[in-house]
Amino acid sequence: MFDRRLFSGVLAAAMLSSVVVLATMGPASAHAVQVNDVSGFENPEGGVFVDVMLSRQHSNSGIVRVTLFKRRAAGSPWVKVDTRRAQWQDGAFGGMYYQAHFPLVPGDRQCKASARFTAPSHDPSSKVDRFGC
Repeated sequence: MFDRRLFSGVLAAAMLSSVVVLATMGPASAHAVQVNDVSGFENPEGGVFVDVMLSRQHSNSGIVRVTLFKRRAAGSPWVKVDTRRAQWQDGAFGGMYYQAHFPLVPGDRQCKASARFTAPSHDPSSKVDRFGC
């Protein structure tokens, strides 16, 4: 036999538990920002530049750190050069663009840049690019 009061109690408990689950998921899953692209290049007159594109606008409230590595030849170990905080380029590409600048890396053949985005309301995201320098 169908008990309407029992059914409504079970339904109410199920609805309440789904609200609690959604509330505890947190804002990170609600509007995730990911590192979409990292590209590095060397300008002999200006140093090494690393451009970082995010998946959506994030107006300077997150942090993008870029670590630059170098090596002399394929197969040799990567050596850490430096880690810098990338600067948000206000308004560039809809607020999704950051850039880091490093001094020239003389005598080395290959560079690798690792970019990592962190913000209080987002899961961290990172990406790597290798390029000649």
